[in-house]
Amino acid sequence: ALDKLSSHELSHAECKTLLQLNIVTLKAARSLPGYVMLFEGMPVILQLHNLSTDLGITNGSQGVVCKIFTATCPTGFTCASCILVEFPHSKVHLSDLPKGYFPILP
Repeated sequence: ALDKLSSHELSHAECKTLLQLNIVTLKAARSLPGYVMLFEGMPVILQLHNLSTDLGITNGSQGVVCKIFTATCPTGFTCASCILVEFPHSKVHLSDLPKGYFPILP
């Protein structure tokens, strides 16, 4: 995802500093890592959102990353722009996608 401050987008140097930040020392502050490892075939759990309760894509739903779409952000880093996740127990069937596939955007 593209990092932003409330007033402006971060520079390349600021993004690089965040990515290299040692968060182990910041665990007590409940800080997030500079990046998250993600790969196709990885099991994931949806958290914080009920995207569609009618379709069974809710907080705690388990899925599998099927495709990762990337883009180069203005600072030159490669970021995920969309992730296709298969939620096998959901009722979702969007046009042009296999049954159970749902796009997740940053």
